[in-house]
Amino acid sequence: MYIRELRRAVLPRLKSDSRVTDLVSPAQIYPSTVPANHSWPFIRWDAPISSPRGHSCTAGADITFYVHAFAKSPADGSETAESLCERITNAMGKALNGWPVALDGATAKLRVRSVRTMMDGDEADAWHGMVDVIAKVTRT
Repeated sequence: MYIRELRRAVLPRLKSDSRVTDLVSPAQIYPSTVPANHSWPFIRWDAPISSPRGHSCTAGADITFYVHAFAKSPADGSETAESLCERITNAMGKALNGWPVALDGATAKLRVRSVRTMMDGDEADAWHGMVDVIAKVTRT
């Protein structure tokens, strides 16, 4: 319930926010599927869960989702992968936290619940960041 609409709002928001696009090209911001030959750094949407509120979902829903950032050290050695990943996740959090979203037949207010970074398990020289977001969706 409202997951698709929310994803269709969040991805353009990230692609148009200069705090994010100063660090990651808008072409490198993806839905759940990332192309095999992508460039670094990149961002992807993931793991939405919708929890209906009210009888028969009449009140709306709480939708939680993650936005992931993946980074490697720039070729010029100007920054570590860890530092770049932290800057990307912080930029994503600022772009989304408190953002009111108009959806078809509803409104949503986003709140960042947590931001974390860690070494990426698939790439020895990469870092992985996650922004945990909840959207409070209310039917209008």
